[in-house]
Amino acid sequence: MAVVGEQLGFIGVFIVVSLFMVVLVRGLGIANRARDEFGRFLAFGITLLISLQALINMLVAVALIPTKGLTLPFVSYGGSSMVVSCLALGILLNISRSNHLDRLEERFPSPPESAPPKAPRKQRKRRKRRQTLDEVLK
Repeated sequence: MAVVGEQLGFIGVFIVVSLFMVVLVRGLGIANRARDEFGRFLAFGITLLISLQALINMLVAVALIPTKGLTLPFVSYGGSSMVVSCLALGILLNISRSNHLDRLEERFPSPPESAPPKAPRKQRKRRKRRQTLDEVLK
């Protein structure tokens, strides 16, 4: 965050803070709409993981708390931190997607099981069975 502030100034810091606020608000919304308790707790935990890590990095950058060594999620270059942040956000998006699928199933129910049977397929001509090597050599 210190480098973003140095290179991009107030506008850059404002944009980065705004994006993390969007992740926080959307993550809490996903947690609130989760269909089961496990999804709710998982979404809430992932949201807090990313948001608190960003908050701690920002507080260290302005010298309000001592240095912790945490990277800024999705911004700082740290191989394992970037992988964990991306995996966590992917899981959060999967929870969100499953919520949307449930709503779609409520709006558009699947057709009843007693749907009319499909027309039978045309039967293909059977090919001749290929001869094995032993049959050819006989």
